[in-house]
Amino acid sequence: MSFNIWCNGGKSLDRCIDAIRRSNVDVVCLQEASARTTIRVAVALGMNCCPEVGVASRLPLVQFNDDTVVIMPREGEGTTAIAITNVHLPAYPYPPYEIKKTSNVADALAAHVKQAESLDGILDASGLPEIVQATGGKAQQCLHFVCGDFNCPSSSDVLYTPSTGDTFVKSNVPWSAHLRMADEGFIDTYRARWGRQPLPSAENPFYTWSPLGPAEEKEGCYDRIDFIYCRLGKVGATGITKDPAAVVAGIVETHHVDGTSVFGDASLWPSDHRAVVTRMKL
Repeated sequence: MSFNIWCNGGKSLDRCIDAIRRSNVDVVCLQEASARTTIRVAVALGMNCCPEVGVASRLPLVQFNDDTVVIMPREGEGTTAIAITNVHLPAYPYPPYEIKKTSNVADALAAHVKQAESLDGILDASGLPEIVQATGGKAQQCLHFVCGDFNCPSSSDVLYTPSTGDTFVKSNVPWSAHLRMADEGFIDTYRARWGRQPLPSAENPFYTWSPLGPAEEKEGCYDRIDFIYCRLGKVGATGITKDPAAVVAGIVETHHVDGTSVFGDASLWPSDHRAVVTRMKL
């Protein structure tokens, strides 16, 4: 699960914790959560945690760097290491606002530089060879998740205002952060499951910002900006080979979580973001 809990819990940290519990996930990456809040969430859920990275897990974690943790292969349970990188890219300037204001993709891409540069630094420090090496030779393959609030839509989503359905952003804007993810062999798990986004609906409210509507999003820019990406690297004689087809085949389900889905009442949702859940079969 990737969950921006809105300034250490938004309307209610207890309801954030309950939403995680009801979602029955093994790992949760928290954004806008302090180390103290991460510990509180983990303790309430009976999980291990790495407070500095903002990750809680049912399985033991080893901190790899400031943004990444690793679940090491366990004796007798295979040779797959699981790496989890938690990201919260800069919010401002916010690229969709630039497009809406000027209808100029070039201006929006210029505004996107901060998000792209921040992600570049994170990925450069969390390469597959370095992660595999950190397992001391135990891992023969590594499943690497990058989860978080990108503060930028997908390059392949069509964005709509849910009130009218009017398109105000063209699809296929080449957002550098998402292009870098693709270049590194990552699969957008939600995109892989659902394909091209439809208009928002109660069954599939694809945007994650913001379920609070005009009260929080005053510009009408409702976007999918929270993601769970995944790549698989397999260790071979000549190095590490990425296997995107295996990632797609391993996706059991992926969906967005809000008050309606977990509490049966949209008004009980505590955050200004929907959460994202992906289940994988290893």
